[in-house]
Amino acid sequence: MIRAFIHTGGDKIKETSDADEMAREIKAAKHTIWVDFEKPTEKELGYLHSKFGFHPLTHEDVMHENQRPKIDDYDKYAFIVVRGVGEGGVEDTSQLNIYLSRTFIVTVNRRPIMGEEEVIAKVRRNPLILKRGPDFVAYSLLDAVVDEFFPVLQDLDDKLDDIEDRIFVKTDIKTLEKLFKIKRRVIAVRRVAWPMRDILNILARRDFRFIKADNAIYFRDVYDHLVRISEMTDTLRDMITSGMEGYLSVISNNLNVIMKKLTAITALIMVPALIAGIFGMNFDNIPELHGEWGFYWSLVLMFLAVVATFAYLKWNDWV
Repeated sequence: MIRAFIHTGGDKIKETSDADEMAREIKAAKHTIWVDFEKPTEKELGYLHSKFGFHPLTHEDVMHENQRPKIDDYDKYAFIVVRGVGEGGVEDTSQLNIYLSRTFIVTVNRRPIMGEEEVIAKVRRNPLILKRGPDFVAYSLLDAVVDEFFPVLQDLDDKLDDIEDRIFVKTDIKTLEKLFKIKRRVIAVRRVAWPMRDILNILARRDFRFIKADNAIYFRDVYDHLVRISEMTDTLRDMITSGMEGYLSVISNNLNVIMKKLTAITALIMVPALIAGIFGMNFDNIPELHGEWGFYWSLVLMFLAVVATFAYLKWNDWV
């Protein structure tokens, strides 16, 4: 689906889905226009080169959705690739491609990306966003895409807190699996956030030719958000490492407690076995066959020895 928003003057915005009209507006460069390709077909993607005249290399990047966030400066426009939270979560981020010039902005996303629809709704409600220029639309998009990472990281932080509380109550293999799952998500966010910081650092400079000087400060705000996200990922990584170390420590301590209890039980069993072995080797006759009293004395001695051994183990807190 292709849709375009054209600022024709004042507070008016014209919305169209005619690709030819969009191409004419981009070439005429009289009005500010935002063209959005949402889940485009192969034919619609072909318009990027055939009608809009964008470089074939950018078309190749759009077709392959495994691009690292980057910015390429062409003669008449800048090509920006960013990644955001997709329908599959942070482990399956969606790619947003942006063509940015002084008079137009073209966005292409082959899969839904969180935050874009919110910006489109804002433009429809408030035409001043498009009136302030394509760079301000680009800021709005980047700000919305980046902000979608905060609730994800907050959710991961809450899950880590729950795991830390449960580690000292009950440890099982599922706890470790959850820690590794959270670690994969944190790494996925970090892998996106760090290169996007470099992009925003470029866009926030006042000397970047496709960004107005009075709008550059807004990109600095998005850059600050990415710095916070990077710091949050570092904090979460430390928490995950601490959680894993705590999990292994608890497992080791539990194993030591089990071994201590098994050793105590073995001692309790060995004491009567030792007495029975000694008395069994020294009886001439089978106990109770001719009224032998040693059998009863051996039982009493076994009982007293077990009680004494148990008391000693209990006093040392081994059982």
